[in-house]
Amino acid sequence: MCRELEKACREVDCPLTLQLQAGFDHSYYFISTFMRDHLTYYASALGGVGAAAWGPL
Repeated sequence: MCRELEKACREVDCPLTLQLQAGFDHSYYFISTFMRDHLTYYASALGGVGAAAWGPL
C-alpha cells in the first residue's frame, strides 16, 4: 500500500516523506519512535508552538 501512495504522489507531483523501516509495522512501538517529529511538524504548520514547549513526551 505504501508503494501505491508513493507512486500516486509522484504522478501528481505531490511532496511526500515516506518513512519505511525494515522489520517494522504500524504498531504502537514503531509509531512512538517518530511521534515527536509528527507533532512538531503539524504544530509548526498550524502556527503553534514547537515541541520544546511541550516537555518530554
